[in-house]
Amino acid sequence: MRNELIFVGSFTLKYILSPLVIVIELFLAPDKYSPNLIKGQLKI
Repeated sequence: MRNELIFVGSFTLKYILSPLVIVIELFLAPDKYSPNLIKGQLKI
């Protein structure tokens, strides 16, 4: 039972953390993804 909990916990953590990493990368290196989109948001 405990092993299942750890597996499910790591599984959900992976799903929660991967979008967070993408958001952090967007803030740290916006040029890598889409500079036009972010520049447009900054102008507005």
